[in-house]
Order: sequence, then structure tokens, then C-alpha cells
Amino acid sequence: MRSGLIASPRVPLTLGLLAFAVVGGTPVPDVAGTAAVSQSFLGFQQGVARRYVLGPPEALVEGEAAEWSITLHHIEGEGDQALAVFDLDYLRRAPFGPLRESRVTRSLWAEVTVNPHGFPVRVVEGERVESGEIITEYVYANGRVDKTIRWPETELSVGLRIPGHDEDDEPDGVFTFLTRIADQRFTGGLPFNDSVYANPGLLSLAMPQPLPPDDWERQVVFFTPGVRLVRIPTQEWIRLQRNAQVLRSHYDGNKLELGEVEEVEIGTETVLARRFEIEGPFRGGYVDARGRVLLLRHDPGEGMERPRHIRMLRPSEY
Repeated sequence: MRSGLIASPRVPLTLGLLAFAVVGGTPVPDVAGTAAVSQSFLGFQQGVARRYVLGPPEALVEGEAAEWSITLHHIEGEGDQALAVFDLDYLRRAPFGPLRESRVTRSLWAEVTVNPHGFPVRVVEGERVESGEIITEYVYANGRVDKTIRWPETELSVGLRIPGHDEDDEPDGVFTFLTRIADQRFTGGLPFNDSVYANPGLLSLAMPQPLPPDDWERQVVFFTPGVRLVRIPTQEWIRLQRNAQVLRSHYDGNKLELGEVEEVEIGTETVLARRFEIEGPFRGGYVDARGRVLLLRHDPGEGMERPRHIRMLRPSEY
């Protein structure tokens, strides 16, 4: 069960079956089994999942697959004091070994709580391992973020300062998304999209509502949590987590730009969407008039021959 937040009746991602707790516009049932009243927040409808898949198929190696989902679970409070809790899931399968004869599967979940500006006030991440779960929690208060990692037998706490933000600043202009590898010295050469935070749906929270008719740009800060945790932390690893460079790497000053409307292929369909750009390995993508990120492109990673993308699935593909 997810630590500290209301548990939801959800089914984990299942590669190949593409199974989620929510399909299409089906509302999230409450504990009594009756449908909850649907609400909206920053363009998301409560209980309606947005699902994404890694592609295109010709750019993947045999046996490789990855899927992401984001769902508005519930809203707390009203008006300027409202907070929205989003459920994120990520599942990846990849070949492993000298002859790629084995398959390794990675499963992560996260819950991201944001204010009406899309600013993350609480982020909880979990990775399922044989001995249980490793839980990482980030909590914003008074201009800084407290990070706590909990293993079955120990825990670590450090403080993070948000660049350019002081204690009295309004919580705005910061959005959760993996624009780069936050802990690249400790990832073992993994592809940089191997993260629950590479979910394109998170970028929708950074888009203006509604989308402006003309070109638009904004300086933003992306909160980029690490992509890999060690199963058994050593004292050396713990000391490195307090290194100033590692602490700074959790935040990435960036620029988000909206361009013109273009025709773009999303799966087997051609649609009209606005082009957007961000800085880093993800080279932007396309967002529709409702603020939904449809496609996110990125450069090939190490050992990859072709550019890849992460695209949103249509309900008919569920």
C-alpha cells in the first residue's frame, strides 16, 4: 500500500495486456463500489487515465517494451488552496545478458500532489523489489524540499534547495518531469527514459491553460528525481547523496516553448497538434488543444541506433 496517501483500487500496469484500473472515461469507484463524482484539475478528469507507450516499434530491440500512465485520483480542498493527487505507474521490460537471452522487468509507482499552478508539494515514489518496497518521499515546505528514502531496515533524509526560490516565494514555476538523469553517475548506463517521471502526462501540468493562440515561452524549473536507487545502501553511497552536486542535480532550469500547429502521426493516425520544445535529451513533442501531451521525442541513448518517442495511446488501443 502506498505510504501516507489514500489507497486506490488500482490494478498495476501489465505489459502486453495493457491493463489499468481505469479504462477510457470510467470513473474511479469509491470503497463502497459506487461511482465518485468526476472532477477536473489542470485539464485532467478525475479517474480518466492517460497512457503512454515507448516506440516506435522499429526502434526497439526484440523483447523491449515500456508503458506509463497518469491518473487524477482525487482533489483536496477548493480554489487557490486545492491540491490534486495524481497516480503514476511505470513498467519496463528489456532484454538482458550477453546474448539478450534473459528479460528484466522494472516496476515503479509514484504519487504526485500539485497545487493549482502545477507545483509539486509532495512526491512519493516506490520501487517494488524482492524484499518489499523502497519508498522515496519529497515534501515541500517554506521554500525547500525534504527528501526521505526508506529501505526495509534504514532510512536517509536530506534537504534540497529549489534554485531561484526563497521561503517567501509563491510556489509556482516548478514542475515534476525527468528532463535529464538526475543521478547519472549512479545509473549504470541505463537509458535516460527508464523512470516513472519520464511520463509525458506530467508535462501537461506545465502547459498554459488554455493554450494561447500565438507562440509562447516560459522559463521553468523541472524537478527531476533520481531514476535508480540501490537495493542495499552503503555508507559511501549515503555520503554521496549529501554531495552538493548531487543535491543540485534534482532541479533543472529549463525553457518551455509552444510553436505552431502541425500535422503529426500519433500511432496510425494523423492529427493536428501544437509543437513544443524543451531543452535536454527530450527534444520536445506535440500537445493538443486540450493540453494533452500526445507525443514526446528524444535522442537515441547509448547503444540505440534510432530516435525514439513516447506517445499517448488511444482508448481503442487499451
